Amino acid sequence: MSQATALIDGNNFYASCEQSLDPALIGQPVVVLSNNDGCIVARSAEARALGIRMGTPYFKARRELERHNVVVRSSNYALYADMSQRMMSLLEAHCEELEVYSIDEAFGRIRRPSNGDLQGWARQLRARARQNLGIPIAIGLGASKGQAKLANRLAKQTPNRAGMFDLGQCDNPDHWLETIAIEDVWGIGRQLAHWCRLRGISNARRLRDMPSGELRAKCGVVGLRLQRELRGHACLPLELAPAPKQETCVSRSFSRPITSEGELHQAITTYVVRAAEKLRKQRQRAAALTIYTRTSPFAPGFYSQAASTQLDLPSNDTAV
Repeated sequence: MSQATALIDGNNFYASCEQSLDPALIGQPVVVLSNNDGCIVARSAEARALGIRMGTPYFKARRELERHNVVVRSSNYALYADMSQRMMSLLEAHCEELEVYSIDEAFGRIRRPSNGDLQGWARQLRARARQNLGIPIAIGLGASKGQAKLANRLAKQTPNRAGMFDLGQCDNPDHWLETIAIEDVWGIGRQLAHWCRLRGISNARRLRDMPSGELRAKCGVVGLRLQRELRGHACLPLELAPAPKQETCVSRSFSRPITSEGELHQAITTYVVRAAEKLRKQRQRAAALTIYTRTSPFAPGFYSQAASTQLDLPSNDTAV
């Protein structure tokens, strides 16, 4: 029996968490704003259908949101972290191995049954997530992480697949790979996508089948590894223990300009307290501290400045 790799993620995670907390929001367009209501960082499926764009500053989108009766929620990261932990615990119980990839995504390893069909497993997992957490999830299955990423995208884009897609068991996988633009392939950035387009490599299938030597000359081993992943060779192992962080950042945007030194001092103090809490939770210490501030890039007279200091001894003590 072969093993399959799954990419499982929560659909529109922050918005789904808000709908889970308040069922009256289910079926309504919902957006979630960044810290201090700066910009839109999450949209429900209904808000996406209205054409509301991710990352739009709230002050620019406010009238449109009001016109469409969109429910606006301030971010609640304590809620999202709690829901993420619950979701990962649920996934861990249904996978042989699990790599937590982000707050709403995880790669899992599952052994295929004798007939190779994992549809029943996927349906049961989706039903459990909906029943226990109120969160809709999408499941993509393949022979590698790269294939699982593509399958997850197809699970969301193909309505009759009911939120799950298995590239290892579908009819004519080449057809499905042709529907995924090169820009949407995991690991392909803007510059590499442009390079591919100039050579007629416009979708995932063409990337998979292009001459390996040409890709290696451009991207080295990283490009070859990506190509092999698309061909179904598992080159990227699951990272079961997260790597230690190299830096910890606490950053916030404000809903209005901060014009007094006292307010700025109070904000920085609050963020330093939060950063020290993060360090202690991660069992880490910091050797340097950087404070940065900037004005809105949408307002005239843009200003940005940063200052750094080295600590005498690495520390996670708030008082230090």
